Amino acid sequence: MSDVTSFSFEFEGKEYFAILRRRETGDGARLHVRIMNHKLDSLLGKECDNTFSEGERTPFPNTTGKSEQRLSAVIFEHIKGFR
Repeated sequence: MSDVTSFSFEFEGKEYFAILRRRETGDGARLHVRIMNHKLDSLLGKECDNTFSEGERTPFPNTTGKSEQRLSAVIFEHIKGFR
């Protein structure tokens, strides 16, 4: 089963939207984030990098630049309470 929600967030002074999908698997829940802005979505990495386990403390491990790290922190704050 899959739950889907959308949320808005602010990044560098602008409002953006994202979709979060939570899917139950045999190993627990998996979360997938899709930002509704191609440039920002690609900052998080390839599509497979936007999927992670619910319990991960840093869901975007491949973010290395300052912008990518700030964006991942903003997104993580919005999704850590999603159940």
